[in-house]
Amino acid sequence: MISGWLQPCSGTLSADCYYLHDKGTSYRGPANRDRTCQFWTSQYPHPHNHTPQAYPRAGLEQNYCRNPDGKDRPWCYTNNPLIRWMYCDDVFACDAVPTRCFYAIDKGRSYAGNLNR
Repeated sequence: MISGWLQPCSGTLSADCYYLHDKGTSYRGPANRDRTCQFWTSQYPHPHNHTPQAYPRAGLEQNYCRNPDGKDRPWCYTNNPLIRWMYCDDVFACDAVPTRCFYAIDKGRSYAGNLNR
């Protein structure tokens, strides 16, 4: 790392866990509560405003667990008409966050350092 400049991290951003510091808003893994999540592009069975068009940077792909609005952790709308949404219990918190580099894939959203130019 060049002193005073933030460098890209080597390796990849974890798709298996979410970072506590951002409550999983940068999580981009494929978890979907055993296929019980409603697709983000669908308005059935639960109409909602969390669409890929309304949240273009939230990674609202297919029916994957995400956190577009800053809830406590990744979640999804369910396919069950009686249960509107649920947290994704199969997505766990990561132990560490990047503090000396950033991941280009999430445009630095997972960065938790304090470098100030």
